[in-house]
Amino acid sequence: MKYFYLLASCLLLLACKNATAPEPHPFTVMSYNIRFDTDRDTGSHDWENRKEDVAAVMRQADIIGIQEPTRGQVTDLRNLLPEYASFQRDTFDINAIFYSPEKFQLVTADTIRLPRLDGSVVPHTIHWAYFIHQENEFPFLMYNTHLDHAGYQARIRAVRILRDSILVQTARFRIHSVVITGDFNSTASAEPYTYLIDNEYQDAAVEADYDGVMNTFTGWGITHLWNEWQASFGKPQYFLRLDFILIKRFDVANFQLIESQASDHFPVIATLQ
Repeated sequence: MKYFYLLASCLLLLACKNATAPEPHPFTVMSYNIRFDTDRDTGSHDWENRKEDVAAVMRQADIIGIQEPTRGQVTDLRNLLPEYASFQRDTFDINAIFYSPEKFQLVTADTIRLPRLDGSVVPHTIHWAYFIHQENEFPFLMYNTHLDHAGYQARIRAVRILRDSILVQTARFRIHSVVITGDFNSTASAEPYTYLIDNEYQDAAVEADYDGVMNTFTGWGITHLWNEWQASFGKPQYFLRLDFILIKRFDVANFQLIESQASDHFPVIATLQ
């Protein structure tokens, strides 16, 4: 009889533990390459003429991984988005994370500097952050990166460093849920993407059965090529999809691409739960 009571007690404790464990609370996450501020961009492409449009796009999400910002752009966005907090080092670090402090507590964050390999043009980084959802104390990790556009080996090395860091930090904090945002500068058929998918990360677009526009790189002046391609050959689903939201231990309630001309990339946004 004592073993029966012991077993019953264990089952009761397990049930209580499962009942009180926090579940993911729905929130929206965005990946957005905002294009760096350069004198080569004039007219509507000049940062001064598009920064408010970029901020308006970002307001559609609770947490945003942006790529390519200069320090000046981050300062501008902080001024335009006072309702958001952000994390970025005080150098040209290629990416930053903006988030709603009303919805998320930032516990800790850090930057990983990526090695320059195989023709890398600028020093790239990975930003990661440990968040807790304010409403139900659900913990998760977010990683945001911008992979090198010139160096193939640099991109491969970067995603391996990213995965290794996730393994370290998930073990350190005993967290299982992870979000990755980034401009991979390569498509869903290339190794940076397939390496993460093979390591049990899911593509939010695929999980949501998204069948809309997939081409995230617009190049501003070459958007018409996508329309010409579609008219001749059908929808080019994976033609230049460079920007991704990858997840682990989340469900995807919704995914969409936002066709904004505020940057030369379209942002992507997902509702996770």
